[in-house]
Amino acid sequence: MKTCRGFCVAFAVFSLMIASAATHSAQEAAQKPIKVEVNVTTKLIQVAVTDRKGNPILDLTPADFEVRDAGKVVKIDYLEKHNYGGGTQDVSVSVPDARPVARKFFFVFDFAYMNANGLKKAKEAALNFVDTALQPGDEVGLVTCSAQRSLSIVEYLTTDHKKVRDLIDAFGLRKLTGRAENLMDYYIVQMNMDLAENADRTKDATIAADPFFEQLVKSRVSLTSDQKSGAVTQVINFTAALKNLARTLRQIPGNKNILYFSNGVPRNILYGRKVQNVAIQETFGDADSMAAYLRQNEDNMDEPAARDAYTEMLEEFEAANCPVFSFNTAPTYSEASVAVDDETAYTMRDAKGDDSLRQFSSTTGGKYYHNTMNLQDAVTDMKNVTGAYYILGYTTNDTADGEYHKIKVKVNRRGVSVQSQPGYYNPKPFKELSEFEKLLQILDVVLAEDPQSAVVDTFDFVPVPVRGDGINLFSGYAALPAESLGPYLSKKTEAVIYLTNAAGNSVAMKRFYLGDLPSGREGLFLHLAFPIKEPGLYNGRLILRNMETGRTALGQTRFEIGQVSGPWTDPLLLLEEGRNLYGTSPTPELSLGAFYNYDPQKYFPRTGAVPLGTAKIQAAVRCGNTGDKDDVKFTAWVQHTGSDPRTELAATVLEQVMMGPTRVARLEIALGDLPAGEYSLYVTAGIPGGPTTPPAVSSLIIR
Repeated sequence: MKTCRGFCVAFAVFSLMIASAATHSAQEAAQKPIKVEVNVTTKLIQVAVTDRKGNPILDLTPADFEVRDAGKVVKIDYLEKHNYGGGTQDVSVSVPDARPVARKFFFVFDFAYMNANGLKKAKEAALNFVDTALQPGDEVGLVTCSAQRSLSIVEYLTTDHKKVRDLIDAFGLRKLTGRAENLMDYYIVQMNMDLAENADRTKDATIAADPFFEQLVKSRVSLTSDQKSGAVTQVINFTAALKNLARTLRQIPGNKNILYFSNGVPRNILYGRKVQNVAIQETFGDADSMAAYLRQNEDNMDEPAARDAYTEMLEEFEAANCPVFSFNTAPTYSEASVAVDDETAYTMRDAKGDDSLRQFSSTTGGKYYHNTMNLQDAVTDMKNVTGAYYILGYTTNDTADGEYHKIKVKVNRRGVSVQSQPGYYNPKPFKELSEFEKLLQILDVVLAEDPQSAVVDTFDFVPVPVRGDGINLFSGYAALPAESLGPYLSKKTEAVIYLTNAAGNSVAMKRFYLGDLPSGREGLFLHLAFPIKEPGLYNGRLILRNMETGRTALGQTRFEIGQVSGPWTDPLLLLEEGRNLYGTSPTPELSLGAFYNYDPQKYFPRTGAVPLGTAKIQAAVRCGNTGDKDDVKFTAWVQHTGSDPRTELAATVLEQVMMGPTRVARLEIALGDLPAGEYSLYVTAGIPGGPTTPPAVSSLIIR
């Protein structure tokens, strides 16, 4: 049984494979079924304790705390102590070798309520925080809101602070695209195509997420009835997007600190506009004048729909344990001069968003920073507020019912102040998630270093990078036995493949569907391939998600596309006959059978050990720069893993063809009397007396 840290969190383990080493472990890796994580749920809550002067108290032990979950006292079996004072990081944990929960920050730039000067101030404050407050290991996300494009997640939680800094620094100057924004745009396009093709799946409209912004929405000092109606719709739309973001963040343990940069929603939209008193004896020239005046007063009333939507959003952030630190980026208005009439003064005050920002911060337990010419003092204050706290952990039964659990924390010491999250939500059943929540969940699984929005099981995803005719190709497969596929395959199982380069930038993405496994098949063989432009190191993630239950499995891999200079080989592929696998691919035109010149209906890559006593096996090899004559000699040998002596093996060419400059051969390799064990199998190709290729390598397990 594996204990998961966080809210039903199962952490996937990277399978580090590069170049030939990637294929070296392919035989052993691919035979494994999906690894199902059995979870003992540990709830993690964040608590700050200060003395009467506001200084943090950092000498407490689990025995000093009393925690009640839904009114019941729970046993604290885990404690983390975090202190980031003085610009240094001091973290301790009560369990040996446990990895502490990282601090989490989301920068939210609200372009819908911000002008150009506000953007400048927001950038300066955010960059100052990145440069002076973030510590190694802090996880950072970047979100933008705009009037027409709603919410865009530019970068999901990452420890690559430089990437986030570059994205923020580019706002308003040049277009940089974050990983999450790239994937979000692509995914939504795919989703909309699916909705158009399948009318029965159109439950909820997807929320648009185009590139983060093209223009800023300028502040207005007055609103006509039509403008007010449009502004109300804008408030409702952007609060709906943020509300869905907060709901998704519920499942991430600890506080998610939100740095919210905005002018704020104008007061007259949420709370109505103050109007002058009108004397009773005031007369109107005619009925139309009186009706016009009454309509004006009606326009000055508050808008319940906008106010209610805004209030619901605040409650979601509070329940998700997301303290919001609001940075008011609006211009500083001076008091109205004697030359300014009363109506203009009222209008200027009512167009400001101070009240909405104060409410956002006070409701969520954050802090409001008023508009100043320099927000660096506010950044310094926030560093202190988020710099010292405890993480308490306790075991509890977890039910996917979406219910809210209230938490109460006491400290058995006099004269202290305790600030903790008010509670947490149990996970919701997948069928109750909105389309937006499902989207953010897939972003988390695809992008996060530790996916936390869903229980994620793991499987092996085997890379077979190959060289095409003048291009490089990523090729990879997963061979999954039928007995482990049940929870993941349905009438529509979603599959997402995502490739990034060594810098973490998106290279390729594809979303497709898998159907039920045909009856009588022993398993699924899933293969896919994509062109890769440049040589280098790459990472890949393949996600399978049951769209009825939300059950998710993740395969991860790392591979290398090498530079071509002189003779070369692609990974060695061991083949076997007699498998009753169901083969499928979203890229059938780029199949392994076509690359390695074998019949995919007859052969599959070997996914298990070779039985002891097997006389011969088959292998396919691709090589280049060996000439176009048939006098190429293939040499094979094995070595015990980690040992130097090698055993020569006889290799017979069963078939070979030239695919342009690439030679592809299917070999029969005699194993002789090799004893049981784990070996590395090597094959080279070369012209007698001429150059020889580097070895193509595969693992060979004999049992």
